Amino acid sequence: MKPWPTMTIEGELFLHLAWDGARVRHARARCERPRAARLLPGRRAEEATTLIGQLYTLCGRAQTVAAAEALRAARNADESFANEAATAVLAETVHEHLWRLLIDWPKHRGGEPRVAVIARARQALAPFLNGDPQGNPASTAAELAALAADEVFAVEPSVWLALDDLAALAAWAREAGTPAASLLRAWLARKPASDHAAVALLPPRVDERMLAELNTALDRDPDFERTPHWRGEARETGVLARSARRPLVAACLAAWGCGVAARFVARLVDLGDALEALAGRREAPRRLGRCALGAGEGLAWVESARGLLVHRLRLAGDRIDDYRIVAPTEWNFHPAGAFVQGALAIAAETPRQLAEGAHQLAFSLDPCVAYRLEIGNA
Repeated sequence: MKPWPTMTIEGELFLHLAWDGARVRHARARCERPRAARLLPGRRAEEATTLIGQLYTLCGRAQTVAAAEALRAARNADESFANEAATAVLAETVHEHLWRLLIDWPKHRGGEPRVAVIARARQALAPFLNGDPQGNPASTAAELAALAADEVFAVEPSVWLALDDLAALAAWAREAGTPAASLLRAWLARKPASDHAAVALLPPRVDERMLAELNTALDRDPDFERTPHWRGEARETGVLARSARRPLVAACLAAWGCGVAARFVARLVDLGDALEALAGRREAPRRLGRCALGAGEGLAWVESARGLLVHRLRLAGDRIDDYRIVAPTEWNFHPAGAFVQGALAIAAETPRQLAEGAHQLAFSLDPCVAYRLEIGNA
């Protein structure tokens, strides 16, 4: 195989597939990006949240919230979580899902991206993202739900969330006229299980025991951020992991396994849940937390749009002594992770079919950096 290309300054994800004309025989994934957390040691503790927000453009709210909560944990602060922080994470999740559904997927399939719709959504979400809702939050949430009903679900999100089996899902895909329904209809006409990844999902709920194990893994493995693992195994994080127990997603997993189609349905479920939570009609599962690890040490987690995000810091007085960040992309594009295992399951008769399947697989796992796909001969 060819050596890895040179990394860009922003960071890049390199994906390589070795194909024998029928199946992928070898797959590699490697995320090369600067470890932003290494810029923080020596700085004043209060600078962490500002710098993190400037360094991360995607899931920036989740990153900022994680940094703030890790600092509170390190200082053993006893204040409760701010509702504004949880709301900002939910709002960012809505924005990221709408972007994938209305911009990225249509572009990939040669359709017309709904740029104007995204602009309207961003304007409506701005008060939530800024942590300072203006006017009537309920009215704003209703506007977002109406937008999603028109552009994604073809019905109110609460009505769509009532779908609970594959027959109801297939009927929706046939009858709804939205881009999301059209895309799912195309997948259902083929074999949705063809890219099943034999990688277990991360636990859907973060608890103290899980945090303790992640903290131990960070201590033992200086390279944990690049190749994170759960109990020694690569795991998948994101919409599929946190929605796996919902009846509709569970039905998709049972029929298709952990693949593109199941993740797509899970994204729709997660979008509907977030919209309902913003409207106050559904209690959102806890999406952030923190724990003190000792004097001057703290760990925080956020369920971002892309999956589990972990920040851990250690203070020396009022200065940052050490900072570690474990992001969702490194979970899903682990050398033995969901992309690699899913790619090995792709069957393709032409390079074009293979490239299409690989791009769809990468999109479904939602990397937070640009990626480059290379296909070679096995």
